Amino acid sequence: MATNPFGIEEDEAGPFAGAGGASPFANIGGTSPFANVDGESPFASMGSNPFGQQLKDDSIVSSYDFLKMQLGAGLESFETLYDKWMPDFLGDVGRSLYESGAEGIEDYYPEYPEGLYSASDKLGWVLERTAEGAATNAGLMLASGISESLLAAPTPHLKVAGAVGKTGTFALNWLLQFNENVGVHTKNAGKELSEFTAEERGKLLGASTINALLDQLPRKFALKGVSGKTFDKKSIKEIYERFNSAEKQQFVQSLTLFAKRVLKTGLFEGATEAAQNVVSEASSATGVGGIEGEDLVGAGLVGAMSGQFMGTPGGISEARSANKQIRNDQSALEEFNFNAVQEAGEQFGVGVNNYEKQYQDLVDSYEGPELDIKIKELAPVENIIPELFDFKKTEPGYVSQLGTMIADKALNRSTETIERLRANTKTGEDAYRLNRVLRGFGDTETGSGDAQANPAFNTRKNDYLGELLVPFTDIKEKWSNAYPGMGQLFSNVGKDLDKYFGQVIENKVDPVLKASVAKDLGPKKMAELEKDIKDTQKLQNKVYGLLSKTLGKDGLKINFEPNYLTRGIDRDAVKEDPDSFLKALEEEVKIGPTKETISKHSTIEAALKAAVKLREKEGSLVEGQVGHISVLGKTVKRTTKTGEEVRNEILNDILNDIDPSVQTSEQIRKIKTRTGRGRPSFEKSRDGRWNNLPDKFRRDSAMESINDYLINTSTRLASAEAFGANSANRLNDDINHLLEKGVVGNTEAQYMWDLYDAVHHVYKRPQDKTARTRQATYKTIATVAAVRFLGMATISSITEPAWIIQRAGLVNMLKATPAMAVSALSGIKRSLYAGGVGTASSSSFARDLRRLMGFGIGASSEKVQRLMAGDKNEIVGVYFRTPAGLFLSQYTDFVRSWAGVAGLKMIESYAKKIKTIKGVKKQRLLRELRENGLTLEDFEAVYRAGGNKIDILNDEWLAKMITKSDGTQTNIRSIMVPWLRKITTDVALEPQAANRPLWMSSPELQLLAQLKSFPILFGNTIAKRVIRKMNPKACTPDLMGQMSAVAATGAALGLAALAMAIKDEIRDSDRERGALELVAAIGTPGVGEKSLTGWILGPAGGLADDFLSAAYGEGLGEAIIGKGPEQVYDFLLRATVGAIGAEFLGDD
Repeated sequence: MATNPFGIEEDEAGPFAGAGGASPFANIGGTSPFANVDGESPFASMGSNPFGQQLKDDSIVSSYDFLKMQLGAGLESFETLYDKWMPDFLGDVGRSLYESGAEGIEDYYPEYPEGLYSASDKLGWVLERTAEGAATNAGLMLASGISESLLAAPTPHLKVAGAVGKTGTFALNWLLQFNENVGVHTKNAGKELSEFTAEERGKLLGASTINALLDQLPRKFALKGVSGKTFDKKSIKEIYERFNSAEKQQFVQSLTLFAKRVLKTGLFEGATEAAQNVVSEASSATGVGGIEGEDLVGAGLVGAMSGQFMGTPGGISEARSANKQIRNDQSALEEFNFNAVQEAGEQFGVGVNNYEKQYQDLVDSYEGPELDIKIKELAPVENIIPELFDFKKTEPGYVSQLGTMIADKALNRSTETIERLRANTKTGEDAYRLNRVLRGFGDTETGSGDAQANPAFNTRKNDYLGELLVPFTDIKEKWSNAYPGMGQLFSNVGKDLDKYFGQVIENKVDPVLKASVAKDLGPKKMAELEKDIKDTQKLQNKVYGLLSKTLGKDGLKINFEPNYLTRGIDRDAVKEDPDSFLKALEEEVKIGPTKETISKHSTIEAALKAAVKLREKEGSLVEGQVGHISVLGKTVKRTTKTGEEVRNEILNDILNDIDPSVQTSEQIRKIKTRTGRGRPSFEKSRDGRWNNLPDKFRRDSAMESINDYLINTSTRLASAEAFGANSANRLNDDINHLLEKGVVGNTEAQYMWDLYDAVHHVYKRPQDKTARTRQATYKTIATVAAVRFLGMATISSITEPAWIIQRAGLVNMLKATPAMAVSALSGIKRSLYAGGVGTASSSSFARDLRRLMGFGIGASSEKVQRLMAGDKNEIVGVYFRTPAGLFLSQYTDFVRSWAGVAGLKMIESYAKKIKTIKGVKKQRLLRELRENGLTLEDFEAVYRAGGNKIDILNDEWLAKMITKSDGTQTNIRSIMVPWLRKITTDVALEPQAANRPLWMSSPELQLLAQLKSFPILFGNTIAKRVIRKMNPKACTPDLMGQMSAVAATGAALGLAALAMAIKDEIRDSDRERGALELVAAIGTPGVGEKSLTGWILGPAGGLADDFLSAAYGEGLGEAIIGKGPEQVYDFLLRATVGAIGAEFLGDD
């Protein structure tokens, strides 16, 4: 490397006059070899440097232009020597590079243009020359570091990439050395490069090669211990012994090591620079006699200074090496312990499954005292205690802990806090219980490699929606009146038909009404209606069966009344007259205090004695007060809530739109044991007492009541399976066990209960009228902001399909395209004409698959609302289903369908090759199966059950039972639907409590959450998955997987650029877009925000910004009179004709 790559004789004019050293362009008489090049440089668009025009008189910034000039001159010189061998375009590239660099340094004038000996400030001269070569040294170091890292990777394709990179880096360095030697050799020979003899050319090439090889030595030394990853081949016991004997290195020791390494690298690089100067001069026409002391010393000093900067990463690495080794050893030991405990947890889970199977067999075979005896004979599940390494952990530093805490609170998925607690588990039971808590809240992340035990609550809920609600929705839509061009939007069932439907269900048919409905429909459609009613009755009986079985596992029973219609409560009527509703609950429905059975005794006397002891223990209690203990026959009971409390609780839940099938953690917490509260109001709704509720508080529509009941059923079943049917008894038991064993503390336990509320959509819900009013105001502001700012969200969302490539593969995405074309045409047809009353609307395979997964039906269609408004918002939901909102909801369903069909094609492809798959593809499949709770044997069983095909819309196949490898029995629906749903939500992101930070589930913060869901979801899912795939440290030899990640990212960036171009065209904007805006457009969190208010508050903050700007910048009067009406007008335009229409009409 030269002291000054652009040194010019002192008597020459120009910004480098007197800099010392030979000009690299001396071969052409001191003039640029590109002096005769005409036309604009193709590199002109790059600018003089990547840092901006205002900095181009800076030596470090100008080093980028120096590098371009060096490379350009080298290419041109090589073309001069070997024109026949070199492609013409390389010469053109060289000329363009040189011109671009020369333009960049037009305003650069060095502070020390003279030679070293003449400079007034010798250190300043050295630093300036070092800065001029900064880009060259940094570029070569970076390229070398990346290449070395890839070479050290364990996978063959990365090693090949590393070898290619290393070869390319050497070639680049050789070109730079060649350019420098051209300058020295032409100057000393006193002739043009084209006039060189074969011998002179040979010396030139030889000197360039020697110098390039010499240059590798200090760089390799500088990178020692920095690039690549060291794979410790020691056994875990050897690592344990090394860890226990190691001592943490102190700061002074680290600083000493750092200084030594930096100085050594500097001396090495200085000596190399001096040697390169000698080689260049000695190989030229003047030989060793041409060596000048000033140039030699200058080269050595600049090299020494550059070397110290080069040695800084290595110095830091060496200074940290001892402590880094300790951390690596600790990580290895933690990983060993973690894997051992997780494996013990899986084994314990197998034991639990076997126990539950034996228990169920006994329940099915025995009853009464004999059953009790048999159950007592069952051997309990034996805990598994793995052999672990006991060592003292080095805790993360304060800054690291603070960063983790901030990330957990603000950005990370809420389940990550629980995931980290797995490090505290010591036994198989600990691991099993914590994993059961964790997986109840959220499914295993794709790409994590973790095992999925059971589907999460939200997955189960949507599975039941697909199984129970979809068949009834089809019936309901079939008998609805739909408006042409509106699809099912604003459709409704005729009042008489709806009323008759309910009468048949209740077996209370009015002959006059029946005759009227039959006359309107005609004989054929009337027969179809009767059949659909019978199918609905069968569905209700199926619901009862599912509830009885699921709730019965936790000792709960529900009443069954034939011909029962669960008429939902009319929330609007209750809100209009809450006092009358409370009175009706007390006098008509007879809602009184709730009681909990404490104990049962053989005699009344024994029960009385037990009650007295409890009173003495808990203090004197007044009759009717919460906690009152009473004796009913031989049973001791405690009043857990007064009648007034129960009635007010029911009213408050209705006013707050809380699902009646859900118990909040607060309700559970009020019972000391957190168990025994009894059935929530959902089960009681089939209790005969509720028939006495006045009709004014009941829903008029029978179909809407059934619809609500099925949604509540899905929630109740999912919650019972995920957390326990008896007041979340399973979750309660697990948390209590983890508290007892010290796995979690009270703070973590409370966090789990908060998350329980969040997944049930009851977290931080208002408790009084003031809170309801406040949250209603927030909702209104969020609605206005969504309409005002987010009307072109559909255009921004065109990047979403790109991620199908990464998740399911490009081939499977293309295979799904025909089905999507049919789906689109069918959707258009359905929107234009949904069919008359009694005519089923058209559908398609893709739509049916999407609905099977629980998407786009009833209360499940909330993705757009939560993304755009921060919380459930019906008005926003309607807006984005209309042309004004550019049909964002329909587009979202389209992407879901595409991802689902592509995922199905991927699964089918795996299934067809299940016997022959091997190598990397098999590893990919095994990871996919593990993350979805399956083994290869389980997948084979699923495939065989379908007659060697994946018949996903066949209800008979989905209902078939298989026995999994862990001994559990399950139907195929519970395997395939959650798997497909996970693939779909990996692409079309779905906001949930589990995959967002907990604060986003609070209605109080819905304005802050507005539109922050998507970037945070993107960072927690897609971005994390791509990073995992591309991370060399992951050690996955999955080249195709990595290529799909690259392809998907490229496609997403391209689509993002297209989306921005479309929006700019609509807005008639010619604004130039930067790279950061492009990255931000695909959803990268925190990138591209220009306003702190916008980053924190989202679109709603924009409204506040506008108002404050007007109020304080233009005067309050002008803000109210001028800008206020303008914004109202703009809002009305966007709410009616949409964002695009508002842009065009706004111009007029």
